[in-house]
Amino acid sequence: MDSPINEFLPTLPQLLIFVPEIILVVAAILVLVVDAIMPKSRSRVGHLVASIALVISIIASMLVSSSAETVFAQAGMGAKLPAVFSFAPLGLVCGAVLGLCGLLAVHVADTVRVRTEFSSHISNHLILVATAAAMALLKASNLIAFFVLLETLTVTLYALVGSYRKSVPSLEAAVKYLIAGGVSGAIMLFGIVLIYGSASLYGNAGDPLSYVAVRELLATHQNSVLPLVGAGMILVGIMFKFGIFPMQFWIPDTYQGAPLHVTFLLATLSKATGFFLMLVFIEIVFEPIFPVLFPVLLVLTLISMIYANTTALGQQRVKRLIGLSGVSHASYMMLAILALARLSYGDFTKEFHEAADLALFLYIIVYILTLYPVFATMARIQTRTGDEAFLDFDDFRGLAKRSPLLAGALASGLSSLAGIPPTVGFIAKLALLIIVFAAELYVPAIIMLICVVASIYYYFGWFRSAFSTDGIPEEVQNCEILKPAFTSRISLLFFSALILVGGIIYFAVLNLL
Repeated sequence: MDSPINEFLPTLPQLLIFVPEIILVVAAILVLVVDAIMPKSRSRVGHLVASIALVISIIASMLVSSSAETVFAQAGMGAKLPAVFSFAPLGLVCGAVLGLCGLLAVHVADTVRVRTEFSSHISNHLILVATAAAMALLKASNLIAFFVLLETLTVTLYALVGSYRKSVPSLEAAVKYLIAGGVSGAIMLFGIVLIYGSASLYGNAGDPLSYVAVRELLATHQNSVLPLVGAGMILVGIMFKFGIFPMQFWIPDTYQGAPLHVTFLLATLSKATGFFLMLVFIEIVFEPIFPVLFPVLLVLTLISMIYANTTALGQQRVKRLIGLSGVSHASYMMLAILALARLSYGDFTKEFHEAADLALFLYIIVYILTLYPVFATMARIQTRTGDEAFLDFDDFRGLAKRSPLLAGALASGLSSLAGIPPTVGFIAKLALLIIVFAAELYVPAIIMLICVVASIYYYFGWFRSAFSTDGIPEEVQNCEILKPAFTSRISLLFFSALILVGGIIYFAVLNLL
């Protein structure tokens, strides 16, 4: 006779889905063991373990995606997935992208370790845990699992932000991030409570907090205030990860104070997680109330866009600049998500929808790949003050003369972030503008175009400092530049070339549809 507990036991396809996360958790434990038994002279062993585990998890995500079904599909929502995810399960495909974020963060941390005193093993351990939590989060089909995994990711990032215990900016950034994260988590939890209360009030049977049940609740009670407010509060929590107004206020201070590799992790892993969650909740879970949410989200997106670009115009500190740049890029992606959701109400062909879905998905990948050469260059620059939190334009003066390779890698990354042709960043931004125009959001598209043009100014200020040869302060000339090893040179050249010719790959991927 079957035991009642059997219905709660996972099936083999469900276990296959979580193979990448299992690999990362085992590796995270192994890194701590290595830290305990290996001498400090062998400190790179933990780095190698973390790198190998992340590579295997990325490969596992892609391999398992071809044979396993997602929790979404088993919950009956497979047909409602965006077209970009029709060829593979959502959590596995996006999980591979998150694994890439973790892998690049580990390599940036390895560079920072050479010139900074911090525990690389603890850092690698926390990066693995954060990546595993983010990957599992995208496979959740229940708001409770969603909240627990999101808070697991957030708590791990708290520890990483404050991991420079001897640095006042790092500790200050951790406190600010903790307070902001606690507020957003409380708002989100209250929203989940409102959804649960609404389900009980209207007598919804089954699991009231499953994504399917929430969607059905919103579809059948679109005019009810309680579930609508709950959905809005959940979106506020996701905005915290994505960096959309009014939950973007923590970003400049936290980015500046956090260790450089943690800033990279926040700019990539945290933002990509917020992007994928926003895509899922707007296009799937909260789709029945999208007409109500649309005007509010559109206004908040435009405020984020204008705020980030105007504030960044006078910014000299590069880590704060990256944070404000991230808010602007998040607003571009958010605008495209809203346009994409609006297109579902229009008369467009299936092929156009699939191309738009894929273009939006590729944008976050382009953004991640573009940031790596910028951070890899920043990690090798010594500041005049000795604290990377105060790294500014003047610290990069004469970089082209002192290290042409690093200057070239920085230039390629900044050019792509600014959307300068023929970089892949230009192609990606152009694709988003086409989506926004197709959704007949003409005024927001014009605002986005103006903001993109304005961003060239503050990126150019950084670029100009790196390639200037006159008036280089003596204290800058005396600062040491960490020379890239052979493998680092290859990776910098590879990413720079990828940025320059990535537009061809971009169009090739779109033509696969």
